Amino acid sequence: MFKILRVLLFLLFLFIFYNFSHSQNIINKDFLIITYEKSTKYDYDKIYSWIIPLDSINNTKEKISPVYLVGYSKTLLKKCQNGDTVSPFDSFKSDKFDFNESYLEMQNEVFDAIEVNKKKILSVKKKFFDMKYKEEIIVYITPIRGRFCKCPISLSNGNKINYTGEIYLPVMDIIPIENFDYSDLDFYLLHKKMDFNKISNVPF
Repeated sequence: MFKILRVLLFLLFLFIFYNFSHSQNIINKDFLIITYEKSTKYDYDKIYSWIIPLDSINNTKEKISPVYLVGYSKTLLKKCQNGDTVSPFDSFKSDKFDFNESYLEMQNEVFDAIEVNKKKILSVKKKFFDMKYKEEIIVYITPIRGRFCKCPISLSNGNKINYTGEIYLPVMDIIPIENFDYSDLDFYLLHKKMDFNKISNVPF
């Protein structure tokens, strides 16, 4: 009887530990989506998305992180929810993409929310090669609320975008923050977290 009790207590501990660890990787709070739209005369427009929790903007040690809203597998999402290191730019035969309908709808709703509610805060123009090559980067921000998972990006994949740290993926219940007071944002600290030489979060 004592042995059975010990086994049950051990299994209960594993269950609690797993759920606690799992919940640590899924964050339910307010975020700021930072969208870079890069346009040039010789190429199609490119859009890159980054993210930071709103309560971390004033923390000088916190940095913005890549966020991927589409283009990943269900397998990768599960790994990220478990806190495992992921390689979003690699594909494997075992990857599954059988997201349920509600998750796919959520992805579309996130895109719509960002497009409708984004606020332009900055425009940077660059000129290269004796003024013949011109590039413009427009920066938008969108305050949103919802559940995201975060997990480390693998060293090999991080090297492809010159980034070390964690990435974010949407989980569920993501909505725009209505009537957001932008005067509460410290735009100086937010700007310091941006590196306009490293706006791409994909290796292509």
